Amino acid sequence: MRRSNQPTVPLSAGARAGEENSSTENGNWLESSASDQDIRTPDSAVHFTTVHGNRDVRIFVKQCRSLARSGIQVTMIAPGSADEDERVDGVICRHVNVPRNRLGRVVVGQLRVLVRLLKTRAAIYHYHDPELLPVALVLRMTGRTVVYDAHEELSTDVLDKPWIPAFLRPMVAKLAGAIEWTTGRFMNAIIVATPGIAPCYPSSKVALVRNYPPHEEISGSDGDHDATGADEDEGAVFVGLLNAIRGGYVLAQAMQQTQHENASLTVIGAVDDPALREAFASAVSRGSVSLEGWLARPEAMASMHRARVGILLYQPVQHHLISLPNKLFEYMAAGIPVIASDFPQWREILEEVECGIIVDPEDAVAVAAAIDWIYAHPDEAQAMGQRGRNAVLDRFNWNSEFRTLLGLYQALESKHPNAEHVPRRAN
Repeated sequence: MRRSNQPTVPLSAGARAGEENSSTENGNWLESSASDQDIRTPDSAVHFTTVHGNRDVRIFVKQCRSLARSGIQVTMIAPGSADEDERVDGVICRHVNVPRNRLGRVVVGQLRVLVRLLKTRAAIYHYHDPELLPVALVLRMTGRTVVYDAHEELSTDVLDKPWIPAFLRPMVAKLAGAIEWTTGRFMNAIIVATPGIAPCYPSSKVALVRNYPPHEEISGSDGDHDATGADEDEGAVFVGLLNAIRGGYVLAQAMQQTQHENASLTVIGAVDDPALREAFASAVSRGSVSLEGWLARPEAMASMHRARVGILLYQPVQHHLISLPNKLFEYMAAGIPVIASDFPQWREILEEVECGIIVDPEDAVAVAAAIDWIYAHPDEAQAMGQRGRNAVLDRFNWNSEFRTLLGLYQALESKHPNAEHVPRRAN
């Protein structure tokens, strides 16, 4: 696209984003299961992680709760400090004390999770962290059916990790590639969160399950968002961890350059970098920026609904270029327009739906101009937000993705029935 200091307001595009060919991106299991006369739904599944929290949106809110509602006994093993197991929304939540430091998490955390897993029999074991591959291999060696959920492309993601010394990153990337190969070779199936991750694994084992919002959160909220009547204090919003690679410094600069007198920003999530907090300090002192920290999900959703525009300024590194983050669709579901980085998949969606503004994520002047445009054109901004919400209600929601997830579980249970497993009941 043409780069300038002015934002690009997308026009209508041809192809419908998000309608990938399921026969190629959801593997041979989809075709074979469609003709299978003995479709079996597994009676139990265990999701486990040492990285993500026990209320993670993709794992708990979407996958575990949906599977539990379908009649599957679901257990989630995740980091936590509770002494006893608990049942939340039909999901048995088991907590593991995982050390906070990376080495402790990889070594001690894995051993503690493995002990829990070996005491829990289930039809399907579903894990979400590549570092848990050794645990997954132990499960496979004991005859269990194991699914890996790839949230990002590991071999490119490690190239942008600031905690890995630059001279070590190529070697670490090769190691990550070996992990991906081993995963594809030995796991029963691999779920990918975006189409760009799929080529890392055997196509016959891949299922595409994207990060679309739960339908009940969309349909249960007020769809009549009115940017023209928003309080003057309600401005832009960013939800999630904000750091340099997610555009934190560009956003801080943009808030210094906005021309509208009432332009404001609310950050819901962590800003852990002291230098980044300092970059926002003057705006915070003026009251134009509010760093709220993490909020409970209902509060965060309510804040999005009150906002004028959602901000998504991920920087152009390889794993961002193929990502489809939760917050893109959550902003759309909230009925607010989106100011987003000019990445191919994001551009395709925003242009087709006409629900936001594409900007160069490294250009603070362009970001400031986009924010000012939203304030100066409230009617157009409201229409953008409504088109985004309608698109999520119609297509970009969790219902279709859950059908894929459940279909994969059924195909695995039909092909690899785990006859010896005895589901472990919660006390």
